[in-house]
Amino acid sequence: MENLGKSIERLIGRKKGKGRLPPAAARGALGVDVVEATPQSSQPSSGALNWPITEEDIADREYHPEVFYQSPDGIFVMLVSAPSKMVFTDAYGQTGEMHPADPYE
Repeated sequence: MENLGKSIERLIGRKKGKGRLPPAAARGALGVDVVEATPQSSQPSSGALNWPITEEDIADREYHPEVFYQSPDGIFVMLVSAPSKMVFTDAYGQTGEMHPADPYE
């Protein structure tokens, strides 16, 4: 019995090319950069949060209004709400807030 691929080629025809592409030229490896972020002083100076930051209590979060989210294929429907406010504490005990945009608008 003939190969299915050969039968299809016979029916629709096949354009003959010059053959395979030549192998790609060899490339060198990418360089490696190592960076270490360490605090320069023991006291905060810029007013920014200093790592590591931690979220003390997840119950302090605030949320955008709940919405029904439907998967692109329409099979799943979920009731979701994204966080609208999260409170973090940095290494020096200062607090900061993050206010993410509503992804379902």
